[in-house]
Amino acid sequence: MSYQPLLLNFEEAAELRKALGTDSLLGKALARDIKQADAYMQEVGIEVPGHGEGGGYEHNRHKQNYIHMDIAGRLFLITEDQKYRDYIVDMLTAYAKVYPTLESNVSKDTNPPVKSSTRR
Repeated sequence: MSYQPLLLNFEEAAELRKALGTDSLLGKALARDIKQADAYMQEVGIEVPGHGEGGGYEHNRHKQNYIHMDIAGRLFLITEDQKYRDYIVDMLTAYAKVYPTLESNVSKDTNPPVKSSTRR
């Protein structure tokens, strides 16, 4: 490979790959992550919402997209299944298309921050 993953190197991924399909705690955790990632990819797919309030639907969708891209990246390294790589590429491509159309995110907070004062 011509790159080095940041949080999980190839040797670690190869060790984790050995646990796939086993009844060990690690094998069960990997099976859970695979099931979760596959369900998200199937049910949600590629959805890039616009701006929204913090804690609102859009905010949470962006957060979930990030979480599942991270999981998919790790699963790609561990399982070597191209569907996880393709999902990430498709999601990032969708974000790249939407990003230029988004306006600046303006805070709608009715209680702006207070200027700090210095006491002497």
